[in-house]
Amino acid sequence: MLKLKLKEMVFSPSFDNDGNEKTYSEDAYYMSDDMVAVFDGATGLSKRRLTNCNYSDAHWFVKNASFYIGEAYKQSKNPDDILKYVITKEIEAFNKDKLEIEDVKEYELPSSTFLMVSRRENNVFDITNIADGIIMVLKKNGEFISSSQSEFLSQRGRELEEKLKE
Repeated sequence: MLKLKLKEMVFSPSFDNDGNEKTYSEDAYYMSDDMVAVFDGATGLSKRRLTNCNYSDAHWFVKNASFYIGEAYKQSKNPDDILKYVITKEIEAFNKDKLEIEDVKEYELPSSTFLMVSRRENNVFDITNIADGIIMVLKKNGEFISSSQSEFLSQRGRELEEKLKE
């Protein structure tokens, strides 16, 4: 059985609005034998906090997402099902954990880049890339395939965006 390996993962330091390095991460990942998912969190474009997290709204978001994706992957290997589950659980958690703030604007919400590589039967891989991340796949011949270079992935991203709007 072919197993996925996380060859290298670099988490850049996070900085606050004043340029000071944060002591916590706004990035997270989940890994199993046949799936790797990475979240690169982004705090909303506002100085006010929306969640009860001690660190940041983005930290809250990716911490939850990395937990929910593990739950989702135990139920289904389908990337669409996984993504729908994670989004549904994030919305439920946000509605439960958000501070008593009225009139939250869309640009204030925490969000994340989402990257996932999962193996289906016969070593066929699903690659999901939402937002600005890049997935690099090393082929046996030593060449790299980048998620930003594939028409299929661009189309897949558009399809997922449409599903998210439903």
